[in-house]
Amino acid sequence: MTASSNFGNVFSVLVASAFIPFLPMLPMHLLVQNLLYDISQIAIPFIQSRAAAPLMVMTGVIMVLGIFLPMGPLAHYFKLQALPLGYFPILVAILLGYMTLTQWMKGYYSRRFGWQ
Repeated sequence: MTASSNFGNVFSVLVASAFIPFLPMLPMHLLVQNLLYDISQIAIPFIQSRAAAPLMVMTGVIMVLGIFLPMGPLAHYFKLQALPLGYFPILVAILLGYMTLTQWMKGYYSRRFGWQ
């Protein structure tokens, strides 16, 4: 999961930098994002139909931290800038779409191959 996340981050920055005249994320941003992602993955138990409580708590904590960092006192240190409030409804829609697609694919995989 971490390898796909890292590849996605680097690929996104590469493609975006071809279309905009500035770097969308600095190396420090990629490192902070990777650290937060890695910390959130510490609580993963095993393949289950529902996530365990520690995973849900850790995910929530990392989400709050990820939103707070650009708006808090450490933002200047990491060279982060707060997002406009109009971004958050779009983020919620993307996350709901992601969760729906993930659940659908998990169901499809389970019906097709079982939990082998």
